Amino acid sequence: MCSFALGRLRGVSASDRRRDRPYLRLTAYALLLFGGYFGGARLGFALTFQPHPVSTLWPPNSILMAALLLAPTRWWGILLLAALPAHVAVELNSGVPIRMILCWFISNSCEALIGATCVRRYVGHRLNFNSIHHLTKFVAFAVLLAPLLSSFVDAGFVKLIGWGTDSYWQVWLMRALSNVLAALTIVPAIYIVADGGLSFVHRATRSRYVEAGLIAIGLIVVCFLVFAAEGPQLGNVPALVYAPLPFLLWSAVRFGPRGLSIALLATVLLAIWGAIHARGPFTGQDPHEIVHSLQGFLILMSVQLMFLSTVIAERHETAQALRKSEERYRSVVETQSELLCRYKPDTTLTFANDAYCRYFDKRQEELIGHKFLELIPPESRNEVTSRIRLLVEAGTEMTSEHPVLLPDGGIGWQQWVNTPIFDDAGRTAELQAVGRDITERRRAVEELRQSEERWRLVFDNSAVGIVVTNPQGRFFATNAVYEHMLGYTKSELSNLTLFDVTADEYRVATSALIKQLVDGARSQDQIESRCLRSDSQPIWINSSISIVHDDQGEPLYVIAVVEDITERRQTLEALNKLNTELEQRVIHRTAALNLKTRELEAFAYTVAHDLKAPLRGIDGYSRLLIEDYLQTLDEEGRSLLLNVRTSTEQMSRLIDDLLEYSRIQYEKVSHSELEVGPFISSLVQQRKGLSERPIEFVIEVESGSLSVSASALGRALNNCLDNAIKFTRTVESPRIEIGAEQQDDHWLFWVRDNGVGFQMKHCNEVFEIFRRLHHEEDYEGTGVGLAIVRKVIEQMGGHVWAESEPGRGSTFSMRIPKILNGKP
Repeated sequence: MCSFALGRLRGVSASDRRRDRPYLRLTAYALLLFGGYFGGARLGFALTFQPHPVSTLWPPNSILMAALLLAPTRWWGILLLAALPAHVAVELNSGVPIRMILCWFISNSCEALIGATCVRRYVGHRLNFNSIHHLTKFVAFAVLLAPLLSSFVDAGFVKLIGWGTDSYWQVWLMRALSNVLAALTIVPAIYIVADGGLSFVHRATRSRYVEAGLIAIGLIVVCFLVFAAEGPQLGNVPALVYAPLPFLLWSAVRFGPRGLSIALLATVLLAIWGAIHARGPFTGQDPHEIVHSLQGFLILMSVQLMFLSTVIAERHETAQALRKSEERYRSVVETQSELLCRYKPDTTLTFANDAYCRYFDKRQEELIGHKFLELIPPESRNEVTSRIRLLVEAGTEMTSEHPVLLPDGGIGWQQWVNTPIFDDAGRTAELQAVGRDITERRRAVEELRQSEERWRLVFDNSAVGIVVTNPQGRFFATNAVYEHMLGYTKSELSNLTLFDVTADEYRVATSALIKQLVDGARSQDQIESRCLRSDSQPIWINSSISIVHDDQGEPLYVIAVVEDITERRQTLEALNKLNTELEQRVIHRTAALNLKTRELEAFAYTVAHDLKAPLRGIDGYSRLLIEDYLQTLDEEGRSLLLNVRTSTEQMSRLIDDLLEYSRIQYEKVSHSELEVGPFISSLVQQRKGLSERPIEFVIEVESGSLSVSASALGRALNNCLDNAIKFTRTVESPRIEIGAEQQDDHWLFWVRDNGVGFQMKHCNEVFEIFRRLHHEEDYEGTGVGLAIVRKVIEQMGGHVWAESEPGRGSTFSMRIPKILNGKP
């Protein structure tokens, strides 16, 4: 109701403001602020943990800041005075000394003034939450800068007066986070609703009402179940704090910042209410820890959702503007032939298409609003102006030609068809012109005069052979390169034809190609053929042949550009022969290698089977001895028997690890798109279920995906996790971190523990097979696990390394390219 009333005051028309008395509006505004401040303070006390005065959300400062943003700056002093009695009335009931009450009002006013002043200074009179620029400035100044700076003042007053037992920084942190959260959720809700009023309600369709109702009901129900429901069945599940997120995203996408601000405020209030009453996931800790966790979660969620809704709203507005612009100029674009523009009678451009911009090498911003007379040589501007004046007076279509200044400084020519566009009174408001470049036509005569000279220079100084023949192949002209290539003089070639110097086996193909060109089947083609020099020595040439036609389409000349490729052909033939020989060698070597590979695989499995058979026997018999005769043996016998079983199990694990290590090279790997975050989380959950002791797992994973073999990557990460679990066994509070992040063209994975560690001089040895840095009596293992990690990562084209310090833990890092075997 307060926001609606502020909006009504803000939305009064100019004529109504002149008729209305200013002091009445100011009085109403001040009374509304008094009530809002008083109610906000009461709400803040209701949202405070008791008996500890740990405030989660303090609305009065944000309500005051929103009022300052909505009001003219000349009212600010009166509004601050209106908030003072409300502040004193609320705080006196809480038993706070009057000095502390006044100091708190000073710090509260500082926050509101800093936020409102900075926003007005860097955003302007009207704050638009549909603009990412405005939202960024609002978050920077009103949400972060103002609460953080004023919190220093507030904490200083508390320590100066000696109120409370918390330290300076505890007071600062409590006050800063409480007001950051309030400014982030309360100011947008009040400002957006008050600034726009309820006009959006009248414009909404029935489907929008239904959709808004569904969002509201769903959000309230979910928030109540997650944050306020009694009993352990829902309220204490941490993952459920994200349950309201779909409804918040729904409101952000469909209703923009307006809908999101209201939904966020409702979510924040329900979450805080549940935490205060020991319900929901934010319970079971010290009140300070609960408040900080809850505030951090709500602040991060609110900031991200607000920026998302603003980006969506800004793009929607941009799309609407572009759609209107497209409709405005659609009629112009549809009649476009080449260059197109619109201009006023004084030659000021109002539109120019892409072809026009490209022609003058200018952007539309550099053309629109400027006179196109600036693009015409000075000596021709008066003539163009006179023609436009006649066109405006006559009101009929007119065609004209005039020179223009080209981007390179030269002079071009254009032909324009100008059409007047009339306003409602029948006057020429604008002119639409469709033009084309006629520079080439103007230059045609000069080009024709110079063409023969240019042709002769190119013909005589070309680096390749050029010949001109008639359609029957008789030479008309040859250059020196071609004559030297064949060993003939110009006079000798004039008595020959193209077929006379072509080897017999290529004459038919050359004749057929020329016939196709003459008949019009092709306009240009190439052919490689063998020719005979004057000394009867063969050479290879590559000829690019085309036909020149007359105005009636009849063939006049055959032009051939000829290149001597004898050396290249000889090299190519030698390379082809060598490639054939190499292919045969590769086939034989590959077959032999495949045979050896199959033999090695068969040998490995046979050895594993043969080794495991006696191990199974030893394992079985030793188990029977333990079950039936353990008590009859003396202490040494029992120790020896248990050592036998331990050695048997160790040998079995060693054989399994060796088989796994040997199979890595021959396994067929299939890549699939893998979401990194969920994948690593599943690995950690599996390890938590298998761990026999409590271990703190920390996951730091950047969102993204990777095309990789999930089994291979999982094998490497699992081995690193197993290694970390094993070597944190003796640590009192074991902690294992696993993370991943994108870096340029690769992914970086790491597993970090706080275990026993090792000397860095052994950092490369730990990845060698059978290499162990600790005694087996202390830490079990076969010495194969990290060797498997290195082999798996290197097969992916990656790299693995370790960093460690004795007693400080170890970090195993893996770098994997984003493109594996040609796949992204």
